[in-house]
Amino acid sequence: MGVSGSAATGFVFTPPANFSGAVSLTYTVTRGGCTATATRRISVAVPPTLQASWQPVACPETRLAPLTLRFAVASSSGSAAPSVVWDFGDGSQSTEISPTHTYATPGLYQPRVLVRYNQDRCDITVNAPPVEVKARNIPNIITPNGDGQNQTFKIGPDCVPRLQVFSRWGQNVFESAAYHDEWNAHGQPAGVYYYLLSYPDGHRLKGWVEVVR
Repeated sequence: MGVSGSAATGFVFTPPANFSGAVSLTYTVTRGGCTATATRRISVAVPPTLQASWQPVACPETRLAPLTLRFAVASSSGSAAPSVVWDFGDGSQSTEISPTHTYATPGLYQPRVLVRYNQDRCDITVNAPPVEVKARNIPNIITPNGDGQNQTFKIGPDCVPRLQVFSRWGQNVFESAAYHDEWNAHGQPAGVYYYLLSYPDGHRLKGWVEVVR
């Protein structure tokens, strides 16, 4: 059962669907009146259950380029150091178990990992969640006029920064130690304002934004 081929081309054992465990195969060869028999016990390795994942290195919220992620794979095989090949979906690969990779360009990427098992004789590939890397587009204009569009100063899915907003005369008109895209210039006249974003890792971004009502 499951054996195909011929004496001329060789025989192949193909396990039936959903086969598990082991099977004994007996080979018999007759030549010139002599017969020889050999038995081999064959077991089918059960593929491990894999779960691939990633986590931003800087903070869980960030999705802005350049985006650095740390990848990991969990396996039901229990192997402490499986043989793996990561494909990050942007032309880069790694053979580290838990690699760190930086996506420099905005886009949608599909990372996957190949894991070898059964003493590296078999392999299985599983996808990690897709990675959407977004461009950093800090607005230079907001229009808080109540129409439901462009109402607040939005900086995108990034690590939570401290935000300070200053008038053109240097007066601090708004400050938030943990900014979440909520500044709408409430109580301030239309005009140009200057902002300073300070991130937990120490880097800063500054620029200007115009309020149009």
